[in-house]
Amino acid sequence: MFIRKRSKPRTLQKIDALIPRLPQNHPQIPSLKKHAAKLQKGYNGERRLDYYLQSLPNEFYVLSDVGLTIHKKDFQMDSLIVSPHAIYMIETKNLEGILTFDTTHRQLIQSNNQKNKSYTFPITQAENTSFLMMQWLLKHGFNGIPIHIFVAIAQPNTIIRVNGDEEIIEKYVIQAEEAALRIINIEDKYRKTVGNHQRRNKITSKVMEYVKDFEVDIYGKYNIDPLEILPGTRCVECGHIGMDFHRGIWSCKKCNISTKNAHITSINDFQLLFKKEMRVKEAMHFLGLPNRYTTYRILKKSNVIYQHNTKMWISTY
Repeated sequence: MFIRKRSKPRTLQKIDALIPRLPQNHPQIPSLKKHAAKLQKGYNGERRLDYYLQSLPNEFYVLSDVGLTIHKKDFQMDSLIVSPHAIYMIETKNLEGILTFDTTHRQLIQSNNQKNKSYTFPITQAENTSFLMMQWLLKHGFNGIPIHIFVAIAQPNTIIRVNGDEEIIEKYVIQAEEAALRIINIEDKYRKTVGNHQRRNKITSKVMEYVKDFEVDIYGKYNIDPLEILPGTRCVECGHIGMDFHRGIWSCKKCNISTKNAHITSINDFQLLFKKEMRVKEAMHFLGLPNRYTTYRILKKSNVIYQHNTKMWISTY
């Protein structure tokens, strides 16, 4: 049962909103596109894992993309599965070509298109995250809970090779499609003990209480001034910034499309790139509307609600 479903990473959402709103010759666009492609690929791999985790019985609670903090240290889990007996943590790798797990030097080496690239050893990464999760559980009154870790390879055509201890890799590294079966096989070993459904529910509730989405400071990372962001309603068809609004209809000069709801995407852009709340004056400027009255009417019909105490409009999701 999916308690926390996976959504598009917020950093990726921000980059996707940012790229079309920068001048076309902005020097950071190539780097932003490369970052977005990397995030999208990871997201695709995690969604592939989710597809296979759907076959788990309902007694398993699945939480996707879980970010927590312990002792002022942030840590993140691609997939956290809580059962009445144990906790399962899965780190997903969506890498192609040949992956060599070097257990001696604790390295992961990807060979693809005659190029080699080294990555942090994912088992070490998973072990460190498991340790932080154990500390987090202890802090919140949960102890003695077995934690099992896996590294799931999302692409079925990826070739896995081992340099060193094959048993370690066999124990922790799996194909995404076998994730549910591996979990069930381990769970079968606990069948002689009574499952603690109440503890499972409490852990899940506590995680949902403290979970947060981590995101990168795009402006700081890429040295972008927010003043460089181009205002205007963005065409959902061709990406042109600066649609015209007349009698309830948005029209694009570039591709000639007409629509009633183009402002929704641009309001979302504002909330991703600046802040969650917006004033009528800010919306009027960012959407390129002629007056406050028209802006008010558009906001009222959008996916934002008005807060009387702050006189701001805020997202409903």
